[in-house]
Amino acid sequence: MTRTEYLHELRDRLSRLPHCERESVLRYYAGVFDRSGPSADEETMRGLGTPESVASRILDDWERKMEAGRSCSSSGCGAGGHYRGPGSSSRWGLGAFWAVVLAVLAAPIALPALLGLLGLAFGGFAALAAVGIAAIGLIIGGAAAFIGGFAAIITSPATAIIVFGAAFLLWGIGKILFSIIGAAIALLTGFLAWAIGSGGRYER
Repeated sequence: MTRTEYLHELRDRLSRLPHCERESVLRYYAGVFDRSGPSADEETMRGLGTPESVASRILDDWERKMEAGRSCSSSGCGAGGHYRGPGSSSRWGLGAFWAVVLAVLAAPIALPALLGLLGLAFGGFAALAAVGIAAIGLIIGGAAAFIGGFAAIITSPATAIIVFGAAFLLWGIGKILFSIIGAAIALLTGFLAWAIGSGGRYER
């Protein structure tokens, strides 16, 4: 959707407004687009919301003011019939404008930072996979040592005891590594979810 289509749809949805207010609203939102610049039209539209949601807020505000008995000249138009933004406050318009500007300016910084964090997370998963393979090797080695201990128990009980000890040691180290891997995976998964969630909020 282009800014022209956005403003045209907004005009259609504000058909219930008096002419003076409708034109003032459209001038206001055209000004928001102008201040953001043509290259930021999509970001501006995301920051403002859909024409339907914008029109709904404006109409709700207008109806409340009409119920309070306020006239066209004082129900959202300032001096000279200038719309001052949702809730009759220019601060909202400035806030939306600066939010869009900050989003545009932050994009070149936030995106590489997010990609870097994701790269670190995936690197951590790769390292954990390597440690997991090593832990599996230790457990397999422990099992082999345990079998060797049984084979040596008749011919050399002392050697069998040493081999059994080595087997239990390997199993113990393997179990400790698996516990560490489980905790690290939970930590990295939480970090990854946070990073993706932060990216999603930024996009919105």
